[in-house]
Amino acid sequence: MTWWSGKTRIWGGSFEYWLNLDIKRPWKDKLIIIDEGELTKPVITPDDPEQVYQILVNKTSS
Repeated sequence: MTWWSGKTRIWGGSFEYWLNLDIKRPWKDKLIIIDEGELTKPVITPDDPEQVYQILVNKTSS
């Protein structure tokens, strides 16, 4: 994540991406885009992105 790709955006987004409210986003380096097949994709910036990613993988794999 760079200054141009969402690091300075605290909340909101575009038609393609929606970023959750996170006032600490400017100090974070990673984000997770959740592609559910819809037009707008939710974007989250957890404090521990690796752990959240593993949780999502475990919950969505069969």
